[in-house]
Amino acid sequence: MSKAGSDAVKFLLVALVVAGLIYLATIYQRRQAGQTKGTSPQAESIAIRYPAPEGLSTHPLIWRAWAKLTLDQEGLEKLLDEALAKEGKDQELNEKIRELNRSINRSVNPDYDKYFKKALEEDPQNPFNHMSYAFYLFPRDREEAEEEFAHATELEERPEFYGVWAILLANPPMAGGQYFVSNLSAEATAKQLKRSADYMKRAMELDPKNGYFKWAYAY
Repeated sequence: MSKAGSDAVKFLLVALVVAGLIYLATIYQRRQAGQTKGTSPQAESIAIRYPAPEGLSTHPLIWRAWAKLTLDQEGLEKLLDEALAKEGKDQELNEKIRELNRSINRSVNPDYDKYFKKALEEDPQNPFNHMSYAFYLFPRDREEAEEEFAHATELEERPEFYGVWAILLANPPMAGGQYFVSNLSAEATAKQLKRSADYMKRAMELDPKNGYFKWAYAY
């Protein structure tokens, strides 16, 4: 594997941990303080399929939030498959899908948000907690997402933070999967792309040997 390829893999792995850039989710496997008490079989299954990475820097509740989000998204996908099987003719099912999609992907859902907020309350000086929350908020509450990103970088200027944010700004669908659509004007889009380039440039300054940053900046 080339140096640039190796750097790309390293960056993407860190990005997945920092921002949850996949359906990565798990329940932190602890009996202490009853953290897993009442955990559903589905959540336990997620914990087995997506074990927490070693050396994880985020608060355990962050992973609980992503676990809940992943389970709900899996439920949404099943409904979509059912709707396709019915050729979209079941209007009641279609509306149920639209409502669930809005709840999961387009708005701040208290079922997930409470875990992020509690994690920040218990460990406010952890930049990874703020960055994870910023990623979650990006397609749902952009203003608060920007505040959390700023807070994360104030606590620690990590190149992967700037790299992840640059990617989100340059390619908004990555922030909310297939369900997120950007409604920015041409002028606002241009400004956003400029910010994206600036953040990727900062990532390069902090980690000049990372070939992925250089490739992304050129792209």
